[in-house]
Amino acid sequence: MEFRILGPIEAEIGGQRLPLARPRERCLLGVLLLEANRVVPVDRLAELLWSDQPPKRVRNTIQGCASRLRATLSGVNRAPNGADGTRVELVYAGNGYQLRLDPQSVDAFRFQELLRRAAAEPAPAERVELLRAALDLWRGPALSGVLSGPARERLAASLEEQRLTAVEELAAACLELRRGREVLPTLARFANEHPGRERLAALHMRALQQAGRRADALAVYARTRGFLVDQLGIEPGLELRNVHKVVLRDEPAGPPAAGSPAAAGLAGPPARQFIPRQLPADLPAFTGRRAELARLDQLLPAAARAAVTVVVTGTAGVGKSTLALHWAHRVANAFPDGQLYLNLRGFDPAAAPTGPAEAIRSLLDGLQVPSSQLPANLDAQVGLYRSLLTGRRMLVVLDNARDAEQVRPLLPPSPGCVALITSRNQFSGLAATAGAQLVRLDLFTPDEAEQFLTRRLGPARAATDPAAVRELVARCARLPLALAVVAARAVANPAVPLRLLADELTDPDGGLAEWTGSDPSTDLRAVLSSSYRVLDPAAARLFRLLGGHPGPEFTAAAAASLAGIEPAAARRLLTGLAEASLLAEPSLDRYSMHDLLRAFAAELADSAEPAADRRAARHRLLDHYLQAVAAAISLVEPHRTMPELPDPQPGVSREPLGSADQARAWLIAERSVLANLTAAAAGAGFDAYAVQLGLLLCMFFNARGYRHESDTVGAAALAAAERLDDRYAQAQAHRMLGIADAQRRRWQAAEQHLRLALAGLASLGRPAEQAAVHMTLGAIAERRAGDFHTTCQHADRALELARRAGDQVGIGRALNQLGWARLNLGDPRAAIRYGEQALAIQGAHGDLAGVANTLDTLGRAHHQLGDLKRAIATYREALDYYDRSDAQLSRAETLERLGDAYLEIADLAACRTAWQEAAGLLAELDEEAAGALRRRLAGLPAG
Repeated sequence: MEFRILGPIEAEIGGQRLPLARPRERCLLGVLLLEANRVVPVDRLAELLWSDQPPKRVRNTIQGCASRLRATLSGVNRAPNGADGTRVELVYAGNGYQLRLDPQSVDAFRFQELLRRAAAEPAPAERVELLRAALDLWRGPALSGVLSGPARERLAASLEEQRLTAVEELAAACLELRRGREVLPTLARFANEHPGRERLAALHMRALQQAGRRADALAVYARTRGFLVDQLGIEPGLELRNVHKVVLRDEPAGPPAAGSPAAAGLAGPPARQFIPRQLPADLPAFTGRRAELARLDQLLPAAARAAVTVVVTGTAGVGKSTLALHWAHRVANAFPDGQLYLNLRGFDPAAAPTGPAEAIRSLLDGLQVPSSQLPANLDAQVGLYRSLLTGRRMLVVLDNARDAEQVRPLLPPSPGCVALITSRNQFSGLAATAGAQLVRLDLFTPDEAEQFLTRRLGPARAATDPAAVRELVARCARLPLALAVVAARAVANPAVPLRLLADELTDPDGGLAEWTGSDPSTDLRAVLSSSYRVLDPAAARLFRLLGGHPGPEFTAAAAASLAGIEPAAARRLLTGLAEASLLAEPSLDRYSMHDLLRAFAAELADSAEPAADRRAARHRLLDHYLQAVAAAISLVEPHRTMPELPDPQPGVSREPLGSADQARAWLIAERSVLANLTAAAAGAGFDAYAVQLGLLLCMFFNARGYRHESDTVGAAALAAAERLDDRYAQAQAHRMLGIADAQRRRWQAAEQHLRLALAGLASLGRPAEQAAVHMTLGAIAERRAGDFHTTCQHADRALELARRAGDQVGIGRALNQLGWARLNLGDPRAAIRYGEQALAIQGAHGDLAGVANTLDTLGRAHHQLGDLKRAIATYREALDYYDRSDAQLSRAETLERLGDAYLEIADLAACRTAWQEAAGLLAELDEEAAGALRRRLAGLPAG
């Protein structure tokens, strides 16, 4: 008996192919085989078996499919010679269907078993054979030929990822055997299909180099880098750059970098095609904690029945985050729908804990929810987050939580999900109310601590003085953070005897008991002081000053500005601090400090740095971020008028932002830093910086839906502007806060802020900004009550003010708003007049988003007038511009209107195509609108 889903779906018994003629039955079989021996709810089957609108009596239809499939499979239960064969049962259980069979009869399960065996096989030759056998099971794309494109991609995403991993592991094993030439055809094929997959490109380059084709290897790098820069706006990662250097110099390559573990569980169908992989890097030399890891492993089976919440608790520096991340990486393949990670900063000495609004927004970001589709209030956002996780198998790591209330809204709701929380607090309330499992992490045992030091020092050096190793363990009180710092210092000074290091661990100023919990014997300050004292003066100064950075992360350029040194020098010092375990580098050119280390650094700065020097460092840091924010905003929003900035202080470095994509990525990555910094500037006598940062950032945060951050910077800017008595800044801050309130549908508060902004701008004679406020008020009238008369009045006033200011982009947008309002008031000819004027201005000034919106208005106006041919041409032109401006929701709305026009000329095929594309976009953006459009599709006549 054999079932095959790694390609077209097939079933065989005794070499005889079973008849699976009906596509819906093949599709049902494929889904049930993927979930073999698990119950698949009827609702999930309906979602997967019908890409658009399911039939009205969907349960009856699925029941009929299941009955026919059961009859077909009944032949499997009797072998051709009449003897009883291996049984296959299709049963109705609970609220769904379950296919009971031996998993080894399914090629996907055999494929994964071969991957598991390969992952555990140390010999590269045997690993090659196992991986070749696994890949030979594939006959084409998984589940091909029965499911629709999106449904197949959702179901098969994890299998296809495992296939790619197997190709990479096969290439790595062949390279280890100096047989890279054997896998060149396979690597070339998959690298061509996945041009942005860096590890695949790196292995391809190494195989080409091994085959003596150096020029071809360099061409692969150039092609991959071109794709990453052009399509993603990023440079290649460290591994690919290092391979490029090796090939460029024609040096012998070292062993291939380790890839993802080949062993993985069978993928379930995620609710969205995107699969987040947010886990920070694992510690390469993890030590001990076998009992705790076993306890965590024991909780996994329960996740199949209900969502599981686990809290790892323990004192500061005991290794909670390290354990959580190590286990998360170890079991990541049990969560094929993705892994989310969020640092809640519950005990950060320089910033407030992450609030619920900021936390839920970050998690929705990780799920790639567009800002335009964020609900207005926090409760609705929490509901959206839970809906997106329902039915998925996901791991959510919530690091450094302060209390149960901080994490309660973030807990996943459904079976298949695990929330892994770390905290210094016990969370007994969460255990009582939500059934959370508590895993207490204590200090290393003496054996674990010695093993940890021995691995870090190297067995040979540890063996030179075992008594000193035991003394170091005792002086560090078996605290992992302290041991890591001591080990790093020992490795950096190989000539220093271990006995001398142990004798130096004294600190006359006392311990850090207030930082490390209830254990007063943990004298962390002594450990940190001993490592700090041996830093060279430049590194010690940078370490002290970093205590004043708001965190949670920073770049080398930011550190250089803080210290007033060159970025190259800062990078060298940061590398040294990382080697001393005084900071971490979680990703390329992004650094972070443990909150205990930051508190220690800030304490040192208060005592060792003169107040004037600390203030100068903060001034440089503010200049750095203000210059970077202005540069980034000008790239992301090229039509925005930028304010005049003060000249930066000497020693300020610039962030390398070369494109709009890089600028956008930097603003998103730094948003917590920027919000914390703006609030801190307002409270530290830098009100002018708080105003400028707040006004620059608030609009970007609003547009992206970062509501917590927009509230933070907007409030800080308004308070600072009031202290400075800067009426223009006050008006702009009111405008930003009004837009933020409007996005949350807080209409009364929004109008109050906007009216104050209008009054202030009018008194200052700022007509261009007044015009923008009027357009916002017009949009509120439309959204709040469908009051297009009021929208028209505001658009008229905005047009008058924009003309007075000579603001051409503002004129074009006001004309389009006026045309849109007149169109909705029943005057399409007026809409065309205004739209054509707007189009001429917007085209001349390169306002692509404005052109797309105006073309949509014109298309709808022609449509109302009955000129369907012209309407269709105009809608299609609008779609071209939406492609260039990346406005997917507006594109979906235009596609639906295009389908309406095709329907009126009875071109049902074109109508169906437009609506299907629109429904596909809306499925990711607005499920309610997508459902309504699917119902329209279902009502189209056949043929």
